[in-house]
Amino acid sequence: MNGAAATTSLCIGLLIGAERGWQERSATEGERVAGIRTFGLLGLLGGLWAVLAQELGTILLGFSFLAITLVMIVAHFLDVRADRDVGITTVIAALLTFVLGAAAVQDHEAVARAASQT
Repeated sequence: MNGAAATTSLCIGLLIGAERGWQERSATEGERVAGIRTFGLLGLLGGLWAVLAQELGTILLGFSFLAITLVMIVAHFLDVRADRDVGITTVIAALLTFVLGAAAVQDHEAVARAASQT
């Protein structure tokens, strides 16, 4: 992974995390499913898994996405049980952050940047 792609993966996550954090700003610390740090890590994680997938096979990226999806579903389920808010925007944003982080590494950096700013 070149430095620019890694930076893009991280920045995508931080940008989306900042927006999601602003939307959830009224929630106290620990009540949000994900914030700016988590989204930053999700973007970077997507980029790193994409690098590993280039070396070890693209199926690995699919399995890593499935694992992140399962983690987010469990987090969402627990969040719904706690506050009855069934909105899934944060879950979808988290999955999209992972995908955009991976896309930035797989020669789709411009598309990933543009998609994260919409």
